[in-house]
Amino acid sequence: MSWSEVIRRSLTALAVGLWLAVATGACGFQPLHANKPGGGNVAQSLASIAIPEPRDRLHQLVRNELILGGMSQNEGVGLYKLDFQVAEIGTDVLVKRSSLVERRMMLLVLTFKLMDGSKKPAFVGKNTVKVSYNRTASEFNNLRAQKDARERAAKRLAQILQTRLAAWLSKNRPQS
Repeated sequence: MSWSEVIRRSLTALAVGLWLAVATGACGFQPLHANKPGGGNVAQSLASIAIPEPRDRLHQLVRNELILGGMSQNEGVGLYKLDFQVAEIGTDVLVKRSSLVERRMMLLVLTFKLMDGSKKPAFVGKNTVKVSYNRTASEFNNLRAQKDARERAAKRLAQILQTRLAAWLSKNRPQS
């Protein structure tokens, strides 16, 4: 490779880098967890969301993940209250001719309402997660696989919900 080619490639890379820097700087991109000029950040806003006590095991799995993600576990404390329901739907995916099910799919559907201080819904939404698991001749293995799939799906649902709430709060959180 000649020196002129090396210089040409270096200048091309520099030009592309400068163009990307100018283009992304002008697009209005703002980091999700950055401090706002008026004060506060998304982590503080997430901590101001109260989550009610769990109604069942599935609700508890999602709630625990949300609390680990920084939301308040005290039901009465917070600017917002998160109310959500989780439904589980199971379907057979792989069925042999002998009617033996070898693979199942689990669909978890989470519907949520973020209530503000005046008990009005401020943000409403729905999330779904699909997970699958294998079935074997052992009933214990089948129960364990189903439990693991349920836990994986609940964790993923909580992550999706927390990301959606963080995005909403970054645009709509009250100024300090």
